[in-house]
Amino acid sequence: MEKLNPMPYEPQTWINTLWEALDHARDEYDDDEWDEICNAMAWNTEALECVDPMTLEEVGKESE
Repeated sequence: MEKLNPMPYEPQTWINTLWEALDHARDEYDDDEWDEICNAMAWNTEALECVDPMTLEEVGKESE
């Protein structure tokens, strides 16, 4: 994932930053809690018309 750099008018940077923070806290949640967090993040991502950063990473790996 890219360097943390949330920008005020770039919602994709907000989503990327939140996922990065959550990734570091993953061990704090059980699987059911993590599923709920992922659902909430997916809804936020969709509402902000952004792309799931994990999808962006997968696309980047395929083009290498």
